[in-house]
Amino acid sequence: MESQNLNLVIAFSAGILSFFSPCVLPLIPSYLSFISGVSYADLKAEKQSRWNIFINTVFFIIGFSVIFIALGVIFSSIGMLTGKVSKYVNMVAGSVVILLGLNFIFDFIKFFNIEKRFHISNKPTNIFGAVLFGMAFGAGWSPCIGSILASILFLASSSGKILSGIILLTVYSLGLGTPFIVSGLFFSFFQDKIKKIMPYLNVIKIVGGIFLIIIGVFIFSGSLLKFNAIIFSFANNLSDFSIQNPNLSKIISGIIFTVFTLLLSISYIFSANKKIKQNGVTFKSFFMPVRLILIIFFLVLAILSFAGIFDFISLLVKWLSFQGV
Repeated sequence: MESQNLNLVIAFSAGILSFFSPCVLPLIPSYLSFISGVSYADLKAEKQSRWNIFINTVFFIIGFSVIFIALGVIFSSIGMLTGKVSKYVNMVAGSVVILLGLNFIFDFIKFFNIEKRFHISNKPTNIFGAVLFGMAFGAGWSPCIGSILASILFLASSSGKILSGIILLTVYSLGLGTPFIVSGLFFSFFQDKIKKIMPYLNVIKIVGGIFLIIIGVFIFSGSLLKFNAIIFSFANNLSDFSIQNPNLSKIISGIIFTVFTLLLSISYIFSANKKIKQNGVTFKSFFMPVRLILIIFFLVLAILSFAGIFDFISLLVKWLSFQGV
């Protein structure tokens, strides 16, 4: 069984890329307003409970995840049925993904310009409405993010394993859903950032297209399996090193977390006096407490690593050695 880590990284990255695609990002404020059931003005003024927005957004993500995972099961099942000719299936799938990558850049397949959205007249008033809207988003906007989604579906198909397809599409959904949650919790800040990102949407398209083309080449040539084998081999070597040099492993782990602590501390110090002015009110960046929490977190991990209580290298080995089913 090959390691699935590279596939998971690709799936999560593809989900984030889908969020920042030109046909999704500009409409995020509308989505969040609809999901939370409040007006755009109230959302921007942060008059709505963040907890309510968070809960509704989570169930919205569950809604479109159901659709995407169902598609993953279908595609991975097809891959399982065509296992005997998997080499040729991968060549076809890789060619299609390369074509989709080129389309993501040059936009010559008109089908993906057809936004088959389901329209819901009333805003969700509870979690069930949020799930329904999420399912509508997943089914109706698939053509819009089709190039990226199809690439992950073909990746699932190349695995030929239903559980692998479920995991890949779950991770893809997490990649797409995480920015939704962050943007909902910090809407005003995120809205300002969207305005700064908008001029670079064409750059995002080009980068995204290149990303898909690379995935297509990997699928076509079967190189993903080779990369996974390299990762698995590295995990074995790292495990042997940890067993043979336990004290050095503790020191290396402690140094890694100490470096993170120092970098975050420097960032915190330089940003301590930086303030943000919004809606006529001046306040310190909300990232400050987050950085402080991370500093404490990495400092604790550094101390535990030096003491031999927390074994980061063993944890890394387990992650790198994760086996797909």
